[in-house]
Amino acid sequence: MDFGNRLMGRMYTTYLARLHSSKRLAARGQIWNIALISLTSASLLASIGTLTDADLFGPQSSTVLLCLTAAATVLSLAVSALDYSGRSRSAKSNYLKVQRLSCELELVLETTPGEVNLSAFSDRYHEILSESENQSNADYWNVCEHRDYRGWKHFRGHRPHLKLIQGFVTYAPLIVIAVPVAILYRLASWALDG
Repeated sequence: MDFGNRLMGRMYTTYLARLHSSKRLAARGQIWNIALISLTSASLLASIGTLTDADLFGPQSSTVLLCLTAAATVLSLAVSALDYSGRSRSAKSNYLKVQRLSCELELVLETTPGEVNLSAFSDRYHEILSESENQSNADYWNVCEHRDYRGWKHFRGHRPHLKLIQGFVTYAPLIVIAVPVAILYRLASWALDG
């Protein structure tokens, strides 16, 4: 395989890995938004409920709700600092640039194969790579696994934990939703008992 085809293969792998990364980051942002909106809404409703019954959540209701509100605030600040949606958009912009460059290289290789300056294409590819954060190892190995690279079989036994960890980190915020569910259950029980 000549360098032009290897470079196109490299670009395609980068495109797929950054596409996967963009989707993963967008999903994390959406899941955190759902968890934080649920937590904040439930703590607000609980605070309103304690105006009527100060012991709605036990003798220390106000302290519990203050801690819950503080935790929601800290989580909101942390998630905001991680900027999942901005990073997702950056990865998307980057994979689209890689795709454009790959299509351009493919066209040039087909129409004028002897006149291609592969070094210039390689330099442009590396410039595009530096414009965005790199995809995670799990994103990369997920692409390699599905493309069935020759070298992938060698690493197959060493990489499954990356996908498990990444999946856990992406969906862990759903655990936070247990708190609003418990609060809403208590509020409903209190309201029905009247």
